[in-house]
Amino acid sequence: AGSGKAVCLDHLGNVYSKMGRAAKAVQYYQQSLKVKQTIEDVTGEARCRVRIGIEHLSLHEVPKAHEEFSEALKLFERLEDDNGMAICYENLGDMYMKLGDISDAIRCYELCLPIKVDAWDRVGQAQCLDNLALAHFSASDLRTAAACYEQSLAIWKEEADKPSLMACCEALGGVCYQLDEHLRSIECYVQYLSLSHDIGDGAADHQILLRLGLSNAAIGEDAVALQFLRQALSSFVHLGDLASRTVCLQHMGRLEGKMGQPEQGLV
Repeated sequence: AGSGKAVCLDHLGNVYSKMGRAAKAVQYYQQSLKVKQTIEDVTGEARCRVRIGIEHLSLHEVPKAHEEFSEALKLFERLEDDNGMAICYENLGDMYMKLGDISDAIRCYELCLPIKVDAWDRVGQAQCLDNLALAHFSASDLRTAAACYEQSLAIWKEEADKPSLMACCEALGGVCYQLDEHLRSIECYVQYLSLSHDIGDGAADHQILLRLGLSNAAIGEDAVALQFLRQALSSFVHLGDLASRTVCLQHMGRLEGKMGQPEQGLV
């Protein structure tokens, strides 16, 4: 009877979580937690604490989130549940990222990664590598960030997960641009546009076109750069994005001046 009640309470918590009502979700998860403690369902208790921690994190109640993730981790360690431990490390990493504690975030993600590798969880491995890449980028360690993105990129290709591959291409392109590895940056952005065309998601294409223009300009391909910038400019005008339109026109003006061409910016 107790386990059935806990299942119902978890279900209600999940419903409120999906509705974005985190505080209400916490109430039901906490009721479920008490039931699981009463019937000595340690695995259920650990999983419930993770859910509570996630909801507290969404409410920016970081100390409470930390307490729940830490308690869940202790329970999963006692159970020798590697998957549960990895979930806790990942959530603790996300929590530290929100706090700006980058070194602690990296430590948690690095503890999570080998568990994902040992479990042959390729998607989980790629997600963890993406998290590590973002953390290293935030710590201004661009070289390590690029290496992590390259590893996750290979996995997303294997998995044929085009949306995740697109996001990784965009991120890696930006890191490579900052590393002055402009040819690799261009490769990533071109692949992004190809994937965008395949899945019909062109929401950010204009920004990628701008970055392609800047990357080509950086290697002296001024004529190619202008082509991309003009495509980007057309999109910015259509979208009414005045700030990006201005940036685009400034770069175009510099390139056209360098090439001895009259400025041809759209009005």
